[in-house]
Amino acid sequence: GVDVDLLSQAKASLETLVTMQKMEAAKQVLEEAAAGEDTGVLAAAIAAAEEAGVDEETIEEAEGQLRKLRAKEGLEQAASTEDISLISAALAHAEKVGLPRSLSQEASEKLKNL
Repeated sequence: GVDVDLLSQAKASLETLVTMQKMEAAKQVLEEAAAGEDTGVLAAAIAAAEEAGVDEETIEEAEGQLRKLRAKEGLEQAASTEDISLISAALAHAEKVGLPRSLSQEASEKLKNL
């Protein structure tokens, strides 16, 4: 007959392997999304990575990237207006989340000219 303990161990090993594969796949998708510019894709990848058990450090890095992408979008939207307070707030937020100054230069120049 079949050894029940051996069968149980094999099932547990298989479940662990599947979990690890899901985690690795989620981590890879997360890293690819973090390298892109789509905030929706990145937010979804973060949620999937959290659910799959991806390590906290990787998730935190992706969340930081998401904050930067959102700040960049906010800056671009603010720079398309003539609203001094909106541009100033967007610049302050961009600096707070660590967006490189090169990405906020257009908004800074617009603010100087208003």
